[in-house]
Amino acid sequence: MKTERDAFVSSLAKFTGIFKVTDNETLLKKELTEKNIKCTQAILHLGMHEGKYLGESWMEVLKVMSMINYYQSIGSGSRGMLDIFDQSDKINTKVDPELESIKLKNAAHILDSIDESDIDKIFSNSVSLNVLEI
Repeated sequence: MKTERDAFVSSLAKFTGIFKVTDNETLLKKELTEKNIKCTQAILHLGMHEGKYLGESWMEVLKVMSMINYYQSIGSGSRGMLDIFDQSDKINTKVDPELESIKLKNAAHILDSIDESDIDKIFSNSVSLNVLEI
């Protein structure tokens, strides 16, 4: 069942549409759809309620949570630590206005659809997990 679980969780993470799974570019150049949001909510639900059965699939859940945090930071306007790692302004590189527009739209979708307390619940529930469950 481990293989089936891992395949299911990784497929669900892929369908969130908030990051590319196959190459180094982390953001997709497409606007999130209702399907993507529902998959994101499903991943969070797995982390909250089925965490003790995820095993190695926790990595996919954590990647999705990380991207949710990234988009929530963009959407709230408080980029904080993101500015330290975003060197595009400091190096003479062109910022893609299309990508920036899509990031803002996706951030708005995530802010409207994903409750920040869900991520907090996952972290607070994780203290009850043992080493074999993570």
